[in-house]
Parts: sequence; structure tokens; C-alpha cells
Amino acid sequence: MSNGTRILLNSDGIITDWSKQHFEPVASPLSAISNPKVAYDLLTPLDNSRHGFSVQQGVQKLKPYGLQFQGTAGSQTDFTEAGLAGLSFLTAFRFSAIDTFQYVLDCRDLTVGSGHGFAITYNPTGQRLELRVAWPDGSMGIYYATGQTIVADKWYVACGVISPNRNHKLTLSDGTAIAASPTGYLANVAGSPLMLGASAAGSSMLKGDIGFFGAWGNEFSAGDITNAIATGN
Repeated sequence: MSNGTRILLNSDGIITDWSKQHFEPVASPLSAISNPKVAYDLLTPLDNSRHGFSVQQGVQKLKPYGLQFQGTAGSQTDFTEAGLAGLSFLTAFRFSAIDTFQYVLDCRDLTVGSGHGFAITYNPTGQRLELRVAWPDGSMGIYYATGQTIVADKWYVACGVISPNRNHKLTLSDGTAIAASPTGYLANVAGSPLMLGASAAGSSMLKGDIGFFGAWGNEFSAGDITNAIATGN
């Protein structure tokens, strides 16, 4: 498989042991997206981009599609790259409950004077998905689309772009498009380790599932986003 990328598997293989260090897939829909910074299929602890990152299973249940989160803890990764000004990412998730505030992923640091990073959250107010970004002064921007609601037990593929040009985007497979063009420059976007299924501090845990997470060190175009979501589906 090109570049070792293996996030979502087009295969009926069964994984029962998180510590297993390999799995032979039939094909990877994401193999067409080259040069990832990190590629977690969440079937093993491995980063399939071969950059040496890893992810902890924690208390999550291993499923054929990835990890099931019970709302009690997140899965910590060691993916981080200091100084990165922008990136694009692709992930898939679903919520089993939509009555509480939850994090899908988070790598923010809200330290005054050195804030950085981003997060995806679910807010039961309006049943909406949110893109949150941390600014160097320690403040946070919260961006969402009106008129689109999240429902339980439905898989969503999400492609995000954290742009050095301040054109941040989060596009979902249901047609939701979150766009933000705030003033200011968002620096060091991957400067803190990524947490899956909880806040960076370990709170507001996910009740649901995450199928995969991949990130690239470039800004996806509109066409790239469309193709990535189609690939993730």
C-alpha cells in the first residue's frame, strides 16, 4: 500500500488484540492521499504513515471499525509537530448519545501567550458540531453552521482544514460546512499531543465511536476536501 497509509480498511478481517502489530488489508480507501503526517486506523496502536506515532487504546472497546468510547475516558496519542502553521485532517465518528457536551478530538493549549491547537466538539445546544481553535493570547474561537443538526447512531466523515491563511474549514459528509475567517494568525496548530474522544485535559468524554484519524501538513483545496470525504465514506 502506497506510503504505508492504512486508516480505513475495505476488508472483513477481525481484530481482537490491540497489541497486534500488523493487519493485512484488502485495500485502503485512503491510500490515494499521499504523504500523511499521521495515519491511525484505530485497530492497532500503530501510526500507518510510518512516522512512529502511536495511540493508546485506554478503556475503549476494540471493534472491527475502530474504537468504541463509553464516555469514561479518551485515547491519548503522541501525535504532535511543533511549529506547524497549517494542516488538513480526516476522521470518522458517530455519537451514541447526544444529550451531553462531548469532544471528538482535541489538541488545544489555552495558555496565555502561547495558545495553540484545535478541537472538534458536539454541543447539545442546537445539536451542533463545533470547530474550536485556540489563539496565542489564550482565547478560543468557536465556529459552527446553523441549520444542520447532529443525530445519534449515524456515522459522519469530517474533513478539516486549519489554514495559515485564516480560512479554517470543517466539512461533514452530511453536507454541513463550517467556515471561519477570523482575524489573526493561528500558529503551531499541532504543538500539543492529540487526544481522541475527550478534551486535552481528559474531560467531556465521547459516547460513541471513532473509525480513524489522519492528518496532512498541507491545506486541502475544495476539490481535495470533496475527494477526501468520498474516500472516507
